[in-house]
Amino acid sequence: MLLENRESKKMIREGGMIVIDRIQKTRSGEILIPPFHSGHLGLIPGTAEQPNQVLVSLNSDFNQAEPTDCEVVFSPYPQSEANMMQLSCTIKDEPGVVSRLIHAISDLKINIATLQTSTIDRLDHHFVNMILDWRTSQFNSKLASDPSVLHNFQDYRELLPIGEERYVKLFVSILAQCGDVLAWEEFAGRQLPRLKLRPFEHVHKFMFPGEAIVTRADKPPYHVTVKCPEKVLRSLRDQLGATSETLHYVLLSETEEGTLRAFFPNPHRVANMIHIGFFHDDKPQALHALTDMVANAKFNVVTSLLRKHSFGRSAWEALLEYRGDERLPTSIEERMKPEWACAQFSKITLPGLAERLRKFNVEVGLPEYPKYPQGNRVSLSNLLPAEKRREERATNQALELARDHSLLREQVDTMVAEGQGSTSPKLRLLKVAEKYAGSMKPTIFLSYPKAANYHASFLIGELEKHYHVDFYQEPDGEVIMSQVGDKIRQADFFIGIWHHEFMLPNGITYGISPWLPFEYGIAYAENKPTLIVHSGKLDETIWKRLNPETAQPSYMDVEFVPVTIPLMVNYCLGHFRSARYSTDEVSQRGVGENEVYEARGPA
Repeated sequence: MLLENRESKKMIREGGMIVIDRIQKTRSGEILIPPFHSGHLGLIPGTAEQPNQVLVSLNSDFNQAEPTDCEVVFSPYPQSEANMMQLSCTIKDEPGVVSRLIHAISDLKINIATLQTSTIDRLDHHFVNMILDWRTSQFNSKLASDPSVLHNFQDYRELLPIGEERYVKLFVSILAQCGDVLAWEEFAGRQLPRLKLRPFEHVHKFMFPGEAIVTRADKPPYHVTVKCPEKVLRSLRDQLGATSETLHYVLLSETEEGTLRAFFPNPHRVANMIHIGFFHDDKPQALHALTDMVANAKFNVVTSLLRKHSFGRSAWEALLEYRGDERLPTSIEERMKPEWACAQFSKITLPGLAERLRKFNVEVGLPEYPKYPQGNRVSLSNLLPAEKRREERATNQALELARDHSLLREQVDTMVAEGQGSTSPKLRLLKVAEKYAGSMKPTIFLSYPKAANYHASFLIGELEKHYHVDFYQEPDGEVIMSQVGDKIRQADFFIGIWHHEFMLPNGITYGISPWLPFEYGIAYAENKPTLIVHSGKLDETIWKRLNPETAQPSYMDVEFVPVTIPLMVNYCLGHFRSARYSTDEVSQRGVGENEVYEARGPA
């Protein structure tokens, strides 16, 4: 895919809208920009007295010895990885709200580089997007936030980098000015304001920065041109290893960051590129079948766009790069005809793919953008090889999870072999996903002291008929703080056996290990469904501090195995139901709605 560099992936991850274009060519380094790129980026022609200038810089991996792909970046404001940031905010639509938001920014003397605002949500709200520059502010340096700030704002880390003090100051300033008009939304079960602050963390260096003037193109109408500065163009040709005067490029504009990128592929790649359209029935799994077909035919997707074409039909228009062994037609005109590409697409090797494609009545032809002369489209169904029809099978969730588990296991093994440690966020995420896909059984974390080893061993034996049971029994406090915390967070449910350990000074009742309330506190903070059983010998001031919503029956040692364990298992089967279980799966285990144990101690 074209969007392989880390900066483009970052744009997608943050939700920025990317506008893509077809492949174009230039001889003089003059870039032709259509109006759907130029308008929202502010690339508008000025006058002779006041020309509109943009910054132009080259982005390339200059450590490569061989010719490589390059990117030229056009921006109306300076590219500064340390001081540029984006603010996006949704507020109530009423007079003065935008002014109040700008007031919060102005108080910190932050310069506004670009501003986009629009009324949305049936005219009920107003969306504001800004690019801000810290350089004019007294907070133009990165200072770490105090530990107390990190603690107090940890629930809002999705909204801003709470580790930088200046972002917290701006966040607070906006709340002070606009807290009563901010729109809110639910995110992961929590209510959060629709406000995001994020720095531009460019992972590359812009080389040979220069300036260029935006001018009106002679044709087509409403287009503009920007000519690359000579030093940028000269270095661009060197990096590409270009021997011809003609260079090819694809434009991408990122609406929120306000930049235009011209991607220049290596000339050897351009010779293997075709621009083609796939017109198909608008049904689920159609695009999956088409992308499988394209990969099977050894084509790489450079850029693509899926859109509605007509009632019941969609069009997937793609710029493809052929990486197979067949020789492509030498002329661009012959490459643009769909017949050669269809001959490659019809060489199906994936079992069942031809039959999948036939369901969607796929036609192949020239894209409708840009306005290529439209010829006859080729019906792909007539070219596909005949296959023995396979019986349709209902989707089996267990088989899908087994497949996913195998794929995740391969990724985990690869990362471990590469030396990735347990602290790697990516490795931890893959392990959580692997655990989910590995079995339909949810996980219970069992918290108990060593004094209750006998009780726990019998309980684990019964619970493991229906659940995975995880626990930790190491005395090292530092290990408990780190590893046990992770185990509890990754579990679906939490059970605690609060067994008596030492007699209190009153000489009548007993106390418990301080680790048991600690572990319960983690589960409570993570909102885990919880069951606590406590020894009848405990002082009531200990177990009465539990949340009243937490099931907390008591037990006597002689009754734990024959009485308490069956009641606990019955309670779990009635209450500890993972989202992975369907109602049918629960009923197959023989648990009816009337069998749920109401958590209370023995009479």
